[in-house]
Amino acid sequence: PILEEDATEFFSKMTPPEKWDDKMLLNWVKNFTGLEATSLKEFNRPPLGKTIREVNFTGKGAQNTIAFVIWPSREEKRKFLLQLTASATIEAKQFRKSAEKVINTVEFFRPDASATVRRLNQNTVAESENMQTSREKVIRNIRNLPGWWYLESPNYIFVSNQTDRSGMERIRRQLERGRSCYMSWYPPQVKIDEVSVVRIFNDRDEYLRYAGESMEWTAGYWSANHRELVISPLGQDVSKKIQRKEITETTFHEGFHQYLYYASGKLSYPTWFNEGSAKFFEGIESQGETGQVELPDSNRYTIKRLFASKQEYDLDKLLKMTQEEFYDKKTVSRNYALANALVYYLLKGAPASGEKKYDGIMTRYYHTFCKTKNQETAQKEAFGTIDLKKLSADLTDFWTNERQIKRSIRYKPPKR
Repeated sequence: PILEEDATEFFSKMTPPEKWDDKMLLNWVKNFTGLEATSLKEFNRPPLGKTIREVNFTGKGAQNTIAFVIWPSREEKRKFLLQLTASATIEAKQFRKSAEKVINTVEFFRPDASATVRRLNQNTVAESENMQTSREKVIRNIRNLPGWWYLESPNYIFVSNQTDRSGMERIRRQLERGRSCYMSWYPPQVKIDEVSVVRIFNDRDEYLRYAGESMEWTAGYWSANHRELVISPLGQDVSKKIQRKEITETTFHEGFHQYLYYASGKLSYPTWFNEGSAKFFEGIESQGETGQVELPDSNRYTIKRLFASKQEYDLDKLLKMTQEEFYDKKTVSRNYALANALVYYLLKGAPASGEKKYDGIMTRYYHTFCKTKNQETAQKEAFGTIDLKKLSADLTDFWTNERQIKRSIRYKPPKR
């Protein structure tokens, strides 16, 4: 490690350039580490909103050192060096895995020692020591951020610098109702012993600085690395009515990703299941304690357009897609719509139409994957002897039959 006085002396002699090049960065790293830094390479899948270059070293100390140059994507002049040094006894793969976990926890903020964090209100229930500890950790992380405050509920803690506190309260109610709805369809398979964190920004620019340019098309996202659901206002050029609708659907969608992560013991579910179910829960309406899942107009329109030509799709291919295949830029929109169409049909469309042979498929898949962590096993257990080509034909028939769609929207499944 570099002593504080050494670092201060180094920075006092240095004016950050307008544009860094690799040679400057390598000299900078060498000054700090005392090691021969030879080249930089892109870090695979960097955290949102951050640019990362991994440093290659040669010579003495290179084998047990991993270092990254990291900075906020929109602030080119700010540069940080994260150096990890391991003992000679540690196994190389274990060291590498640990280093990647550390890099995924890095956050940037400008603290103010005079700032005080405020609690808007407290609305929690008796909970475990682990749950309380996780709440306290979140509060500590915003303690020195001017203008930030927090709001609590039984399952969540909301941190924000929003001036519209009524909007924050609305999202709190929505997520707690959404949580009850998620649980009614997919009950937790493990004890959830960690608070769910929701971060809400006051304006769109703050959100984009935090999330990064790759998230410009989003109104929110769930990050398992940061353990938080992040929500953005859409901008002053969007009407309040549209903002409320978009934020509500985003909250329910991303909130399901967050819930599934904790309810399954922090597993990463197959993408068709995860995204298809999240799209399904965008339709939560305020009815009863858990809410009723309906079908948002935007989803209905997109799915009907997918089946407009009465085309049948290869469901086996969808069920076996890797994450990379699902998010392929050329087909991602279709994959989202098809996953949404399939999950909705299995959970509401088929039961409303009296197709009992499809009963329980989603439940069996959920339980089996959670137990085995195996995509192939979960598919075999859930779909059994179901003919996927026949299921595809039934799916197309359903989405081209307006009468059946309307019946499914009104359908209320038995209480679980």
